[in-house]
Amino acid sequence: MAEMRKRYQLSEDEPGPSHRVTGGLTSEQFLFSGELPLKTLEIKASFDRMRRFLADRLQAMKNLQELRLVVLPRALGDEPEDTVPFWKITHESLPSMVWELYATTNRYEMKLPALKKLRLEISNDCDLDVVMNHSNQLVELTVWFYFDRAMEQTFTLPFPKLKKLVAKHYAKRNSSPEPNTRVDDMSAERFVRSAPMLEDVYLDANKVTFRLFRAFCLFGADTLKRLTVRDVIFQRELFLLIVELKNLEFLKLENCILEEGSRLRKVDFPRLQHLELIASGTCFRLDASFAHIRRFKYTLDTQLSRLCRNMIMLEDLEVKLRTSAPVAEHIREHFHSLPALTNLRTLRINGMRTNTRPWAFCKPMPMVEHLILRKSHLLRCNFKDIRQLFPNLKVLELDGTCIAYKQLPTGVKPMY
Repeated sequence: MAEMRKRYQLSEDEPGPSHRVTGGLTSEQFLFSGELPLKTLEIKASFDRMRRFLADRLQAMKNLQELRLVVLPRALGDEPEDTVPFWKITHESLPSMVWELYATTNRYEMKLPALKKLRLEISNDCDLDVVMNHSNQLVELTVWFYFDRAMEQTFTLPFPKLKKLVAKHYAKRNSSPEPNTRVDDMSAERFVRSAPMLEDVYLDANKVTFRLFRAFCLFGADTLKRLTVRDVIFQRELFLLIVELKNLEFLKLENCILEEGSRLRKVDFPRLQHLELIASGTCFRLDASFAHIRRFKYTLDTQLSRLCRNMIMLEDLEVKLRTSAPVAEHIREHFHSLPALTNLRTLRINGMRTNTRPWAFCKPMPMVEHLILRKSHLLRCNFKDIRQLFPNLKVLELDGTCIAYKQLPTGVKPMY
């Protein structure tokens, strides 16, 4: 019975006569013939089914630029896990690879001599070997760690060409990692020094951030231009090191909290042009040290009037409102300060949900030319009122937004 199920499963891979193309090839055979100028291939299947489907045919796809393999749980007809044959994934010219896991893998190896961009989830030694075998050639690496040893061994590898790193360690949410030992700090320092071209870093969750943040601030400050940190509870002593990153041009903190002490004041990021503080209002005081910022996105708090007073060069502002808060009260109390941004050209309002008339609490903003309402639901708020608040508005963009009693203002073209 098991053999019958297996034959039936395999037969589904080959289409019927109505799908055959000229020359006697099936559509599946034509896909792997090398004649199709295919650039991207994405397959979602169990490990064994994917292995049987691709086998050695991948090498015939000479034009392939990106391969995305999403590993799903075992399916009917798959080989038992302990008997699945070894799978060698090879391609001579593939530059980009994504290995996404919804189930653990086993018995495979990747040989991709032209690989430059890799997204990988490490759940076992086979996954770890992929990084170890390709570290010297990678330009971009997105890596998610499922166990500590994978993170520790990855940080011992050289990455001489690496420019972008995205790293996350799966652990209990906001769990406090063990304090770094001297060996941990030396390992992180060695990793940063082995990647002299690294300029874009994204750290997600406490564990990987605590391991690397200090090393990036102290030994990677000369090259680091973009930094994103997400879901981290910072000790103040560690977070203070961020002031060493003088060459930052982009900084994003999302769901980051200072464990103790007040916001950092009078920080100096002379090249910073783009700043995002999402649910991270405890990190920085928005004083005159940010006067040169051109684009800013943040979650609304009591600092709005202060930033409008200090960020005099701001051209693009996105305000994200917490939908659980009394939105109308925030607008009434803080939005009146927005006209102080005399260089503001683009205003983005995210998550405004109210049944009041929010425009009644605002003063005219004659410099704004582009207004984006994202994920907003407004009642009793006619479009015609927008013209009074934004007399020079040229573009109105609605992204997942509903406004009741819509009436288009003269000269404004909405974008959905």
